[in-house]
Amino acid sequence: MKAVPTSEFGYRGPVQRTIDLKFDLDKGSETTIQAIVSVPYANQSPHRFEWRLGEGVELIQGDLKGTVLFEQNNKKQKIKIVVKGFDEKNVRRFVRFEIFGEQQSRPTFADGIVSSDQENSFEKIVQEVENYKKENSQ
Repeated sequence: MKAVPTSEFGYRGPVQRTIDLKFDLDKGSETTIQAIVSVPYANQSPHRFEWRLGEGVELIQGDLKGTVLFEQNNKKQKIKIVVKGFDEKNVRRFVRFEIFGEQQSRPTFADGIVSSDQENSFEKIVQEVENYKKENSQ
């Protein structure tokens, strides 16, 4: 039996962190943001998703809330929105995404934040620290 990562510190309580989440970003006057999600299991029950737009960001196209099915394990699902106001110069903007559902009666969840200034975001700094630890752990 494989251990499943869990988190007890989220606002949704203890959940399995089995949903893989990555973002794809195409910035411009209209910015396309895709959440690319997959799970290591097939599941017929829908997972709900929600985008939350930060101050100054406006939805142009796509749905802020919806559902997605994972009918095959590890098959990527792409959930896309198009926004404006995300690329303003000298202003940091944010878009948050979360997805949640159930697998064998256990809650599953993933979330992430996209910043208009990814290179200087907290997430990027943490990622660089973790990479440094891996490279220098001998």
